[in-house]
Amino acid sequence: MPGVRSVLPLLAVVVLAAPGAGHASGLSAEVTAASDFVFRGFSHSDTEPVVQAGVRYRHRSGLFGGLWASTVEFPPEAGRGDGPDAEVHAFAGYAGAWGEEWSWSGTAIRYEYTGADPALDLSYSEAQVALEWRQLVQLTAAWTPGFLGSDRSALFVEMSGRYPLPRRLELNAGAGIAELDNRFEPRYLYGHAGAAWSTRRLELAVGFYVSDSRAVPRWGEVIDGRWVASLSARLP
Repeated sequence: MPGVRSVLPLLAVVVLAAPGAGHASGLSAEVTAASDFVFRGFSHSDTEPVVQAGVRYRHRSGLFGGLWASTVEFPPEAGRGDGPDAEVHAFAGYAGAWGEEWSWSGTAIRYEYTGADPALDLSYSEAQVALEWRQLVQLTAAWTPGFLGSDRSALFVEMSGRYPLPRRLELNAGAGIAELDNRFEPRYLYGHAGAAWSTRRLELAVGFYVSDSRAVPRWGEVIDGRWVASLSARLP
């Protein structure tokens, strides 16, 4: 499995930090094993299984922040050396509410890639805003001025939803559109539909992912129809 060693330090943070944290502290963590790492219509793991982990802190004021990491496997670039073996997200933001049904958030995210040849710099920053209705439907927009370490911009707009069912089951689906600088490609669509079963500590999920994209250089394999399964453990 690619890049497991690069994620081990974050896994250690999750194991050490989360069990001693109660709900009052606002600290939570999650570890996931998945059959693929699909992100915005692309496999970041060359359609191979991944290990992922994250830790998040949320203050009662609405401020939040955290770290998230996953093993990755990007396609090699001619003359650019080996690609990264891990992807790390560092994020911070603020969340608020409008009445009892609507909530919103603004987040700054830094994407870092480790294990790659020094000449291959894919890291970039992103600004994201989200609007949510009753924790059932969410609209998200994310923009970066330097996508994948380039001087080109990218905009991603997504809508997702979930429908709770009896016996801890739920259905979920989402769709997005990517507006990329024409150095990559002008536009593509992506989406998914799936189901999940969850308890307070565990979640088992399966989904079918699609994309109409052509290959974007430096960013993994296009998903044109693929099932992905995952098992997550949450703390506390």
